[in-house]
Amino acid sequence: MIFAIVTVVGGLLTAIGSFLAWVTVQAPIFGSISVAGTEGDGKITLVLGILVLIIGVLRLIRPSIPALVQRLPIVLGIIAAALGIYVIIRLGSQIGQIEELPGASVSVGFGLIMTIVGAVVSVVGGIVVSSQRPTVPGGVAGLGPAGR
Repeated sequence: MIFAIVTVVGGLLTAIGSFLAWVTVQAPIFGSISVAGTEGDGKITLVLGILVLIIGVLRLIRPSIPALVQRLPIVLGIIAAALGIYVIIRLGSQIGQIEELPGASVSVGFGLIMTIVGAVVSVVGGIVVSSQRPTVPGGVAGLGPAGR
């Protein structure tokens, strides 16, 4: 159950991070400008985070969901993390151009880091949850206590 909660937290972090600043540009002429993830690729990570969140909640409510559904947070988390890393790489190639302006600087925003961390947490939670078997309490499914 704890790793289903971890999956939920991973989905939440991924989704919330999508709304926060992914990039901050500071320039003497313009001041400081932050760009939220949802103004670009964050729309994709938002959807992925929400899907992971839903799957985690389903696992909490109903431990015996299909194995394919239990493994989806792994795939969705990998996609979200890869997208976040891609944004950082793409940003790295553009930093040189922006920093040619006198006094300008570019930094990765907290939201992008939060999105990537949430995606990794989703993957970890998904791996552990998909490897666990739900336990059936005694007296359920026509069995007596202790499987008699």
